[in-house]
Amino acid sequence: MNKPIFYDADCLESFLFVDAGYVLEELFSKIVIPEQVYQEIMNESTPLIVKRNFENLKESFVEIREIYFPSQEYVTYKSIEKGFWSKTGNVCGSGESAAMVLAHLNNGIVASNNLSDVLEYIEDLDIGLITSSMILTEALKKEIISIDLILTLLFLNQFLLHGIKLIICQQTFSLYGINCCQSFQKTLQFIDL
Repeated sequence: MNKPIFYDADCLESFLFVDAGYVLEELFSKIVIPEQVYQEIMNESTPLIVKRNFENLKESFVEIREIYFPSQEYVTYKSIEKGFWSKTGNVCGSGESAAMVLAHLNNGIVASNNLSDVLEYIEDLDIGLITSSMILTEALKKEIISIDLILTLLFLNQFLLHGIKLIICQQTFSLYGINCCQSFQKTLQFIDL
């Protein structure tokens, strides 16, 4: 069984900023981004390198998905974006909200590093989650990248990107990723890598 993966900007940008979009292309047959995430990536404040590397991804690799008014997706999207579905009033950005809604209503998985915003919804809506470090772990296991490259990517993201978070799981790279997060192992069963 394959599940579509809906990317939030932070997860996708963590690869694009360091010109590592090829890692995603080698692991996945395609990625889906909400229109809101596309707008974030193409925003004038986004670094030019991110935009350029996005445009360099294979055309058939990226699917941009719109949320139309007045669909169920739109109502749910607005409810999450405004915090109406949150027990704590947690408000999410437009890209995060759109990715979660599309994953929830299309039996998919959210790719996000912004756990403080998405975790409550991921758990309540029973949506799968994948982070940049989980993707890097799988790329390492499949020998797409080396541990040296991962350390370089982590360094570049940590010290140069400032606003984009690259989540590092507690066990992510121990034994070259063999003991990765349990949630990622659960998620992998639905992804055709």
